Amino acid sequence: MNDNPKTGLYVISPPTADLELLDLGLRDIAALSSNFGHPLCFQLWLAEERQGDMRPYAERLLPIARAADIAFLINGDVELAASVDADGVHLNTPEPDAISSARETLGNDAIVGVSCGGSRHAGMVAAETGADYVSFGPVYRTETKQRDADPMASEAIEWWAAVMEVPCVAVGGISVDTARDVEALGADFLALVSSVWDHPNGASEGLSSIAKVLKG
Repeated sequence: MNDNPKTGLYVISPPTADLELLDLGLRDIAALSSNFGHPLCFQLWLAEERQGDMRPYAERLLPIARAADIAFLINGDVELAASVDADGVHLNTPEPDAISSARETLGNDAIVGVSCGGSRHAGMVAAETGADYVSFGPVYRTETKQRDADPMASEAIEWWAAVMEVPCVAVGGISVDTARDVEALGADFLALVSSVWDHPNGASEGLSSIAKVLKG
């Protein structure tokens, strides 16, 4: 995703977000992107019952991200990612057939990321099948998805960082209070939702607060 040695900031949209809120927040983040000092990625993710609403979100938000050199991924919808020329897709299943199909549709230059829960085995299979990154989590309880921490996620990240070259993303409950601990596990990117979008001073300030506590 990015060869910058600094830990990347991987912003995910809230599942019930209003388009106007995301537009404003992403514009603020884009305007300050050079100040964060970390690679940036944005994933468009909406709740399952709103998946059909993603096209207008993608068409409006993608140009904002692209102008600021922020990688723009779409959750789950490979055909939509292809039709709007997104930078890639994030798959919620580590099934090899799904990864291979996404790669065939999007091409070799696209980013294909895969959720692997706390399973090192799933991560290895995904990487061997051609995933550009894997994600492990929830590292902590996530109120966004109402899920408890996966007890294997932190161990998987630490092991992965020690032996694998494919980048990994840590996801789930990461905040300004926990970001440095997750970074210390070796995660290449920290996935952020509520710590960004629920910040009282706006999304860019939420992201900035995370960036400031990370190394470098």
